[in-house]
Amino acid sequence: MHEITVTEVGEFLRGLAERLDLDLDGVEITAASLLEEDLEMDSLNLMDFLVMLERKYQVKITDENLREVDTVADVVTLLNELTRASTVAN
Repeated sequence: MHEITVTEVGEFLRGLAERLDLDLDGVEITAASLLEEDLEMDSLNLMDFLVMLERKYQVKITDENLREVDTVADVVTLLNELTRASTVAN
């Protein structure tokens, strides 16, 4: 099974920056990057980003999951947990 990485999520986010109206030029995306503070994502950006991640990785992110997501590392951890659970369920 493919393990999702911080680099992969960061590159995906950079690819979506224009669509999400984010200015990530010169911003280093690391595991510790805070989505709201460091990457300047508002709640609408965050929702759009997570919906796009759901589509890309074929997972369902719940409101409860959202409360656990503050950093890029949190996103990676959540996606890996959800993809593992999805693989086990199938």
